[in-house]
Amino acid sequence: MKVLKNRWIFRIKYLANDEVERYKVRLVIKGFMQQYGVDYLEIYSPVVRLESLHIFLTLGAVWNYEIHQMDVTTAFLNGEIDVEVFLEQPEGYAVKGKEDSETVSMECGLSC
Repeated sequence: MKVLKNRWIFRIKYLANDEVERYKVRLVIKGFMQQYGVDYLEIYSPVVRLESLHIFLTLGAVWNYEIHQMDVTTAFLNGEIDVEVFLEQPEGYAVKGKEDSETVSMECGLSC
């Protein structure tokens, strides 16, 4: 069992007039420490090739089609994890009853 390291990322979001709109924080897992075949078996993230996009845009322009665009910013955060993942206890975080524990079991998807 490999215990993954993690760290907190802090950001400040500003308004156009440089006032602070809100403070943001997220916990990220240092996934670069994982090894293929040991910690995971397959990865699949569907993305379009740039050449395919160029072809679609060209055909749309030639045939005078109306083209719409969208972006799903949280597309990869809603995936399910089908393996047990353990990570170091995040700094400043404690699970009730396990305050002295050094590891935490992750029991949710990528966006917990």
